Amino acid sequence: MKKYLWILSITFLVVILGCSSNSVAKINNLQNNTNFDKKELDTIFKYSKGFHQDTQLSIAKIQNGEIYFYGVIRKNNTIETVKNYNKVFKIGSLTKVFTSTLLAQMIIDDKLSFDDNIQDNLPIQLHNNPKITYTQLANHTSGLPSFPKDFTESYYTDSNLEDYLQDALEFTNEQNKFHYSNLGVAILGYSITNIENRTYEELLQESILEKLSMNNTTTIENKIKKELVLATDVDYAIAPAMESAGGIFSSVEDLSKFAIASFDEKNETLTLTHKETFSDGSVKMGLGWMIKNPKYTETLHQHDGLVGGYISSMILDIKNKNGIIVLSNQSSFDDIATLSMELMELIY
Repeated sequence: MKKYLWILSITFLVVILGCSSNSVAKINNLQNNTNFDKKELDTIFKYSKGFHQDTQLSIAKIQNGEIYFYGVIRKNNTIETVKNYNKVFKIGSLTKVFTSTLLAQMIIDDKLSFDDNIQDNLPIQLHNNPKITYTQLANHTSGLPSFPKDFTESYYTDSNLEDYLQDALEFTNEQNKFHYSNLGVAILGYSITNIENRTYEELLQESILEKLSMNNTTTIENKIKKELVLATDVDYAIAPAMESAGGIFSSVEDLSKFAIASFDEKNETLTLTHKETFSDGSVKMGLGWMIKNPKYTETLHQHDGLVGGYISSMILDIKNKNGIIVLSNQSSFDDIATLSMELMELIY
């Protein structure tokens, strides 16, 4: 009987501790400043109070072309302010915007055209010789599945991808209809790197990152390990073959530099990514970007990202030079897109 009561007590303690670790934070200790008003801070607290211990939000608000940063962290029962604008997170599928930017640069340089068949530039023969264009890969209308059927996270290499493309490539959706495909953007990155005979990292650095002084943005974890915020839930490496679909590390400080460059109409490459390439009445796409038309402003360009341990969101109003960027080290924070959109609306 004593043994039974001891086991029951331990079980009860584990349950209580488990509930405590996932309980809602009661104390809002977010510090007021002149750049984030009470409505914005209350909105941030509303969405962060359920965080795991040590989960952070790193936020950049861009208003009329001016950048403001705010960071929060959960510590015990409190949500408090933290300086983390230069800290690094995995950005997941926000990477796709950068891959599409590399494509836009190649189009401007007359190395490719929107409607070129990707087969013409691949070192391998695609299974059943389908026609897939570069635009279809960038705007998710290729008809390809989200992942290869033989996909294994962390271990899927370019060699695995080549085998799949040659022997088992399949279409699970109708072409020229929207269906989000990580595989499609992975193939886009594979094609671009083969044409240029450069690694994805080299192309990013030379074409985008060095020009914008995005010094803490990379696909190589060892470069930014000291600044990397550790995940508070699951964490795993991106599969090598999926690097161009979700492999970038960055900070809100760096991403805000990309946002400011995106506001410049003279930047031919970034401007090209904003142009509508697909619309079916419910979904609009640029190159990489999703295009929204809310009531409070004419047009937004938006993309979110999710990868093991991390989640991200970026929204830009190109015309009015406004934007919201949010990065977090808790991949189960499902409300990041809603938080970002609410913060964006509060700018107006």
